[in-house]
Amino acid sequence: IIKDKKNKEEKSKREGLYNRLYKRQELFDRNLPGTATDALERNPLLKKSFRSGQKYEKEYKFEKAIKVYEKCLQDLSIPEEDKIGFNILIGNCCFFLSRLNEAEKHFKESLNILKRAENKMAKLPSKSAALGNIGNIYHNLG
Repeated sequence: IIKDKKNKEEKSKREGLYNRLYKRQELFDRNLPGTATDALERNPLLKKSFRSGQKYEKEYKFEKAIKVYEKCLQDLSIPEEDKIGFNILIGNCCFFLSRLNEAEKHFKESLNILKRAENKMAKLPSKSAALGNIGNIYHNLG
């Protein structure tokens, strides 16, 4: 019973922090820039996984969302540029789980993929989201 109560308190605390961050918009563009989400929605291989991960995020089940997104990253048939969005999504989940170093790693990986992208102008919203999120990490780390 004590463990259950502690878990509920911890979950409530996490949800409170999440909602505060969301309201203050400390995490840039929570659901990714439109250009990234459009690409994920258009790709039939990604659509189901993307929606599943988004559902887990809305339910505060960030660990499950990370697993879904990581599975997509490991799929060799997914275009390199679609991995930008999944890295940002994983970084967002890690950020909300207070795993800031891991979040930073994923945001930086999205920037590395962006450097190799063909249409850099179309990817600017993703770049700004990743850079803004890295800025939030540094702000939180002090």
